Amino acid sequence: MKITAIRATWLRAPIPAEHAHVSDFGRNDTFNMCLVEIETDVGLIGLGEAKAAVGNLGNYAAMVTLIREEMAPVLIGRDPRDITGIWETLYNGSRAHYATREGRTFPTMGRRGLALCAISGIDIACWDLLGRSLGQPVWRLLGGKYRERIPAYASGGWAPVGAIGKQMTQYVERGHRAVKLRVGLQDKSVDDSAARVREVRETLGPDVGIMVDAHGTWSVRQAQRFARKVEDCDLGWLEEPVSAENLAGQAEVRASTDIPIAAGESEQTRFAFRDMIEARAVDVCQPDVAIAGGITETQRIAALAAAHELTVAPHLWGSAILFAAGLHLAVSTPCVNLLEFSRGHNPLLNDLVEERVELEDGHVLAPAAPGLGLTLRRDFVEIRKALNQPLGDAACTASRKRRIRRALVPRSLRPTRETERTSTRVPVPSAATRTTTSSRKPNQRVRSVASRRPSTGTAATICQPRPRAISTARAKTWSGGAARRAGPRSG
Repeated sequence: MKITAIRATWLRAPIPAEHAHVSDFGRNDTFNMCLVEIETDVGLIGLGEAKAAVGNLGNYAAMVTLIREEMAPVLIGRDPRDITGIWETLYNGSRAHYATREGRTFPTMGRRGLALCAISGIDIACWDLLGRSLGQPVWRLLGGKYRERIPAYASGGWAPVGAIGKQMTQYVERGHRAVKLRVGLQDKSVDDSAARVREVRETLGPDVGIMVDAHGTWSVRQAQRFARKVEDCDLGWLEEPVSAENLAGQAEVRASTDIPIAAGESEQTRFAFRDMIEARAVDVCQPDVAIAGGITETQRIAALAAAHELTVAPHLWGSAILFAAGLHLAVSTPCVNLLEFSRGHNPLLNDLVEERVELEDGHVLAPAAPGLGLTLRRDFVEIRKALNQPLGDAACTASRKRRIRRALVPRSLRPTRETERTSTRVPVPSAATRTTTSSRKPNQRVRSVASRRPSTGTAATICQPRPRAISTARAKTWSGGAARRAGPRSG
């Protein structure tokens, strides 16, 4: 089996205003992801997910370009079942042969950040392909079935005092035995966060597990004060009490309370988790499979955690592909004993694939289908591509291409409304005649901006709103401007 193509697609699913929650990241009005598809010469296609941000926001233009232009060419012609070799090749880059000979890593300069996220998506797709090729679920290939089912906690909880109890009750009514709510600077004060937690405990009673997530927004002293105020609420964990960059501070919080500390959703590779564990800063490791390095690296992280008698609860705030990857790991890995189930409005979890995640007594059952066990809904993918794909992408519809090309036409050459009513096509000037409209003297010919068109590999340019006029100066920064404005900050 050989890789014949690797596709990376930015999917953006809008969230209706009535379902958009507000947190310290702002209003969450879209759910975004990078869908990775690996095609092979035997007709099999593997699915993966790469994340440019921990939450559902983020600009995925650079991620799409990185996978398409830098990583895909390296892998064309390789066997996708050689998963470790592919991972190490991408991680070590041009020095991969040294890594093979010496038996240690020689990572590229971009060994973290988007590069690791891109590797994660490719890795997940390779595992999916391996399972599909053998007719076996991925968990079988990871060591077999350790458990038949795994508990899944409801992840949500943004309502204020007076409404948070009701919101969390709705999660319990949907079958969950444990819930997680957000706290931290999204609340008015530490006292406000503590009051919300107390309301949830009083509403749900002692038999439902409760966890809290501060999104790394508190100082050490604020986190310690919160822990003291809720010490009798029997919390399952306090997640990211302080900034991920403050490892010593996190260890200080952990040493001052008996509430378990959970962290790691934005960390990458086993080396980052090694440092966190050695600092005695964590009880529950939370690698995100689409960020930390894929299934391959998350297995290594889980082994490291198990060696220190710690547990793993994967961060799964993403699409159905990410959830499936975490589920297969949990089925086969002893120290992975709890799954995150996104209860924010999430079209990429509920509508991206044909399969539905169903709870049984608060648990998710081990899947039986080959690979990750997912069937992509092509109609949903086509709709959610929005205008995020390069102009030359074959998946772009004709209507999208016409809208994009129309945006490249100077206003003086565009048809009037009357003309639009009687014409079915937007006239596009040829490269020889296309000119700019600013800084133009009468009868003066200016150079063409045809050469300034965005390349087919730049996904960000399609997210750029249609300009009123294209000047030479604007054309020079077209791609960069689009990348800055294409989406909200990560969340």
